[in-house]
Amino acid sequence: MKLRALVIDNETEIRESVLNLVTVFCPDISELGSANSVSSGIEKINLFKPDLVFLDVELGDGTGMSLLSHFAEITFDVIFITAHNKYAVDAFRLSAIDFLLKPINPEELVIAVQKVIEKKERNIIFSQLKILNENYKAAISAEAKIVLKDADSIFFVRTKDII
Repeated sequence: MKLRALVIDNETEIRESVLNLVTVFCPDISELGSANSVSSGIEKINLFKPDLVFLDVELGDGTGMSLLSHFAEITFDVIFITAHNKYAVDAFRLSAIDFLLKPINPEELVIAVQKVIEKKERNIIFSQLKILNENYKAAISAEAKIVLKDADSIFFVRTKDII
């Protein structure tokens, strides 16, 4: 599964480090972008349409949580990256996939990205099963019959033939 990811961190050195780690250790991420603030992060998310966002908690012009509050629906997964573990509870309240402390351990990074991939694969399987079930129900209802009777005969009529 190939993912599009975005790294949002206001510290250039950290942002570049995360970009490098993702490039080296996460081959499932095929497209990678970055932003350095809440405002540029919102803009990049709207343009880039990432599957995954690595999001710093404290950004120069606000917080990662305030960035997320700008979206009515969050269509991407979030892995928070920060030097402050005091934000972990808030991050998980926002349904973050994971919470990585700086400096980022490559093994923990790989595990966090794998969680995203597994979640997306489960969602794909769930969607396929849902469609299969809907198609099955439609096929059954198309073949469903009712019994009609008049004084002389009994008729088995497919419900789809009834106008």
